[in-house]
Amino acid sequence: MVKLSDKKIRWIVKHCNEIGDVSTKKAVEIYHITQRRVQQILKEYRMKGEGPVLKKNRRPKTYLTNEQKEIIEEVWRETRVGARLLYYELRKRGGEIPLNKIHRYYRETGKSKPNPKKQKKRKRRRYERKYSGSLIHGD
Repeated sequence: MVKLSDKKIRWIVKHCNEIGDVSTKKAVEIYHITQRRVQQILKEYRMKGEGPVLKKNRRPKTYLTNEQKEIIEEVWRETRVGARLLYYELRKRGGEIPLNKIHRYYRETGKSKPNPKKQKKRKRRRYERKYSGSLIHGD
């Protein structure tokens, strides 16, 4: 997740380094980033003469085409299976549609419902007993 835009980086450089009216701690409070990151931005500005610039060249997100949606619907009508089994069925038939995209399409069309038990990672919990010796496993 990107918290800083190019505009925010320029603001930090301008106010922390050039004008000097804002300290690194104040910039941390304003933009909710770490103080070390502010220091890294300022160091790069001092070394290169300009602040870091965000890279905008990541791979673009792809979506299902209408043809792929029709294929999914057709195979689903024949088999009535979930996303994972449908993925393998499509592979047998020669189609290559990613499993995550099939599952996303299922959720959009209402064929799949989210399971609340699987939504968030379970937290680890230590064994807690009233008496410390009551939980003993002996072989």
